[in-house]
Amino acid sequence: MVTSMSVLAITCLSFVIYEYNSFRKTTIGNLHTLGALIADNCSDPLAFTDNFDADEILSSLRVEEHIISARLYDRNGYLFAQYPTDFLRDGKRFTRRNPGHVFSENYLESFHPVEMDHVFFGTLILQSDLKAMDKRFQMYGIVVVLVILVAFFFASYLSRVLQRDISRPLINLAETAQIVSVRRDYTVRAHHTEKFEIGELTQAFNHMLDQIENRDEALKDFNKNLEDTVIERTAELLEAETQLLKLNGELEERVLERTNELQESQVLLLAKNDELERTNVDLDNFVYRASHDLKAPISNIEGLTLLLQGQLEDRLEPDEKKLLDMIELSLNKLKTTIIDLTEISKVQKDQEFLEESISFDEIVKEVTDDLWQLIAEAGAEINTNFQVPNIMYAYTNLRSILYNLISNAIKYKHPDRLPEIYVTSTMHDGRVVLSVTDNGLGISHTDYDKIFTMFKRLHAHVEGSGIGLYITRRIVENCRGRIALESEPGLGTTFKVFF
Repeated sequence: MVTSMSVLAITCLSFVIYEYNSFRKTTIGNLHTLGALIADNCSDPLAFTDNFDADEILSSLRVEEHIISARLYDRNGYLFAQYPTDFLRDGKRFTRRNPGHVFSENYLESFHPVEMDHVFFGTLILQSDLKAMDKRFQMYGIVVVLVILVAFFFASYLSRVLQRDISRPLINLAETAQIVSVRRDYTVRAHHTEKFEIGELTQAFNHMLDQIENRDEALKDFNKNLEDTVIERTAELLEAETQLLKLNGELEERVLERTNELQESQVLLLAKNDELERTNVDLDNFVYRASHDLKAPISNIEGLTLLLQGQLEDRLEPDEKKLLDMIELSLNKLKTTIIDLTEISKVQKDQEFLEESISFDEIVKEVTDDLWQLIAEAGAEINTNFQVPNIMYAYTNLRSILYNLISNAIKYKHPDRLPEIYVTSTMHDGRVVLSVTDNGLGISHTDYDKIFTMFKRLHAHVEGSGIGLYITRRIVENCRGRIALESEPGLGTTFKVFF
C-alpha cells in the first residue's frame, strides 16, 4: 500500500507541476496579447503627443482585475502616461525596446514596443499580479490532498478484503512449504480455499506434495533394493578380484619367462649382428682388394692384346681380327666393372672425409672441365644460378655427386633437342638444396625407386654400369641427407639433393 500511495503522490505532484507551468504560460500569453492590443492603440497618442488620449486608453485596463499598473514611455524613455494616474512615479528613464516579460516575487511584467509602420514611438509596460495563479495552485493542492485521502481509505479497505482472500492463503501456503523444506515431511498439506486463483495454486501445491510423497516412498524401496544389489555385487567383485590376483601372478610369471627368453634372443641377435658386420667388412675388404689386385693383370692382358694385335695386324684374317676386337671390348667392360666395384667398396666403407667450405661455381667448373668432350659431342649448355654460393661439405663427395648428376643429364639427352642443364642452389627450411634440371628423356613415376638400385639401367642405348645414382644416394644418405627427383617422360628430370 505504501508503494501505491507513493506512486499516486508522485503522479499528483507531476500533474500539479504540469498544470502550474501550463497556467503560467497561459497567463504570459494573455498578458502579451493584451499588451500588444494596448500598444497598437497607443501609437497615435505618442505620435501626436496626446497625453489625454493615452491616459484614456490606459484607464480602460480597469476592467482587468489582475492588472496592477500600466506605464507608457516615449521614444526617449520618459514616462508619457500611466495607470492608475496616481501610481508612484520613479522618474527613471526606460530605454528597452525589445518585447519580453519578467517574473518577480508577487507580479509579472511584460514589455511591448509601440510602433507604427515599423517606426518606434515608445514602450508599454504592463504589470499583473499572480493571484489567479496562486488560487489555481491552492485549488490543485486541495484536490491532490482529497484524492490521496480517498485513495488511502479505498486502498485500506481493499487491503483488508484482499488480505482475507489472498494474503492469508498465501501465508498459509508459504508456511506449509517452509515446513516441508525444513522437516522433509511430505505428508503435510496446505489449507485449501475455493476463492480466486489462489485456490487452484493451493490445489496444485498439494497435488505436487502427493507426487513427491509417492516418489519418496518409491525411492525408499529402490534404495533398499539397491543396497541388497550392492552387497551382492560387492561379494562378486571380491571373488573376481581374488581370481584376478591369481591370474595376475600367473601373467607375471609368464612375462618374466618371456623376458628372459627375449634377453637370451637379444644376446644371440647381437652376436649374430656382430658376426654379420664382420662378414660385411670382410666382404668389402675382399671386393676392394680383389678389384685392386685385378687391375694389374687386366692391364697386362690389355697390353699383351694390343701388342699381339700390332704384331699380327697384317696377317690376321677378318674373323681373327673380329675376335681380337671382342677381346678388347670385354677387357674394357671388365676394367669398368672393376672401377665400379672399387667405388662401391669405398661407399660401403662409409669413409669420413674432412668437411670444408666449397664454392659451387668452382666445383661445377672443375666437373664440366672433366666432361668437356662429352659436353662438346652432345652440344650441351650448362647454366648455373647459386643463391647459396658456398657449402660446408666433403670435397670428394660433392664432386662425385655433381659428376654423376651432370654426366647422366648429358648421356640421357632427348634425341630431338640439344641438352640444356640448370644447376642451382637454394635454402629450404634451413637446409641447402642442390638442384640439377635437364630437358632429356625423363623418367616414369613407376621407375623412381628403380634408378637408385645398383646395376639398374632404364635405357640400353647408353653405355654405363648403372651404379652412378646408387653411389650418389649412398654418399648423400651417409652424410645424413636425402635425394629426390621430379620427372615427366619426354620433358626432363630434376634431381634435388637436400644436404
